Amino acid sequence: MKKCSVLHRLLAIALMLWQGQALMAQADGFDWYVSYTDSAEVSLDLANLRSLKFSYSERTMTANYRDGSSRTHDYSRISKMYFAAASGIDAVTSDKQLYALNGTMLTLNEKVNSAVLYRLDGTPVMTITDSVVQLHGLQPGIYVLRVDNQTAKLCVR
Repeated sequence: MKKCSVLHRLLAIALMLWQGQALMAQADGFDWYVSYTDSAEVSLDLANLRSLKFSYSERTMTANYRDGSSRTHDYSRISKMYFAAASGIDAVTSDKQLYALNGTMLTLNEKVNSAVLYRLDGTPVMTITDSVVQLHGLQPGIYVLRVDNQTAKLCVR
């Protein structure tokens, strides 16, 4: 990747963050990751980020935080940067079969107090109140079904 191209991308990100001060104030739940060419990866705390400073001559990006701390990154070693939404879903595991899926009809296998269907990014798409639910309006894909205190993967075709 050309060094000029990396600098342009970094400057574009800085501009987006500068213009989005309100977004940064509401950045809880989002992480900004920096991956390096040596496979190291760090997360920048967007919710507490005060400013970014780029030095072309030193090829660095310095993240300054509200608590007075800072972290400098050598952007010539950065392989990628990306944003990721925190989903609040720690793991998808289940000891028992929580549901049966027949086409677009979801049947929960037992009475539940609460059930919610989430996209993989953690966004809730449906609160389930009945033991039988039609999933007609959902986009095909993989979802996470949380039933009481258990979670399971659900594949909608």
